[in-house]
Amino acid sequence: MKIGSCALVCPLVISCWSLVGCGWTKKLEFRSPSGKYRLEVYQPRGFIQEANLRADFVDESGRRMTLYEARHEFFLQFAHAYWSPNETTAGLIGCGTSSFQIAYDVSGTRAIPFATVREGFNKSLLDSYPSLKASPGNFDPVTTSCLAGGWVEEFQQRYPHGTTDK
Repeated sequence: MKIGSCALVCPLVISCWSLVGCGWTKKLEFRSPSGKYRLEVYQPRGFIQEANLRADFVDESGRRMTLYEARHEFFLQFAHAYWSPNETTAGLIGCGTSSFQIAYDVSGTRAIPFATVREGFNKSLLDSYPSLKASPGNFDPVTTSCLAGGWVEEFQQRYPHGTTDK
C-alpha cells in the first residue's frame, strides 16, 4: 500500500516542484556608487517565476532586510534604483503587472516614505533613460516610467536577465 501511494504522490510532488520551483533567484542587483550596499530583486525559481516578487536591501556585512514582498502574480517589466549622493537613502521602483515604490534609510536601517527620495529619484530616472525626457508636457518620471515606452526596451537592454520575459 505504501509503494502504491508513493507511485501516485511522488510524481505529482516532483511535477509541482519543477513548475513552481523552490526558493528565490536573483533577477536584478543595484549596487550603491561605493559598492557598499545593494538593492536586490528576487523572483521564485522554476517555470512560474512571475508568481511572486521580493526586494531586499543588503549592507556591506551581508546583512539582509526584505523591503517589499508581493505574494501574487508579478511580471516584472521595469525597475530602477536610486542612491542619494551620500548613500544614506535609497529608493526602488518596480512595475509590470503590479508596481511598487519603496524608500529606505540606510543610516537608520528603516523604511521611509517614498516622497523622501522622489526628487532625486526623478533626476536619476531622467539621467538614466533619456527617452523619458521626450514625454509630453508636465509629467512625473516615476509614474511615466511604469507606462509602456522606449525606456522599457532600454531597461531590458541594460538588464537582459532582469525581466522574466525571456
